[in-house]
Amino acid sequence: LVEAVAREAHAVIEGMRRTSLIDAVLSAARFVPHALNDRGLHLLRVLLAERMGDARRDVGHYSAETHALRREWLDEGILTLDFDKYVSSQGTGNDLLADLLRMASATPATEDALAFAEREVVHVQDDPQYALHVDTFHSVIKVWVYDANVTIDEGPMHFVRGSHRSSAHKLEWLYRRTRANADDLQ
Repeated sequence: LVEAVAREAHAVIEGMRRTSLIDAVLSAARFVPHALNDRGLHLLRVLLAERMGDARRDVGHYSAETHALRREWLDEGILTLDFDKYVSSQGTGNDLLADLLRMASATPATEDALAFAEREVVHVQDDPQYALHVDTFHSVIKVWVYDANVTIDEGPMHFVRGSHRSSAHKLEWLYRRTRANADDLQ
């Protein structure tokens, strides 16, 4: 597969604004429509992104508290935390939250302050967000803060623990979804 990508590296992908295959594969594009998906191109992107995140996380330096949460993050893909512990007195994210997000996202530190943006969620009939889905091929970090405890009757967000990692079952599902280059993947 890697040899095939190398051979076709400069071939243009018409559906991606005339981007070359190699540029598309190395981009953050959610999906690369190409015949090589039949040979596992999308899975290669998924696995490379996951391994790169793991390698960056392995060399990162984190606080003891963040380090203690790392295994739970890697295993579960979700952390349920006390919001008050991770915000400053001004209502922005504090250094502990920045460190935790840096570990979860496997990215370097940022000088930018972590601010919260309130979004009102409007429920729409047949919204595809109601169905379980995968956002993209690489890890995406989202923070959900509820202003009060919620019950199942109030319809909180659902997630599948561990689904952020590439299990054999997930890779098989992704392969079935991506090998035909379905239009709804782009």
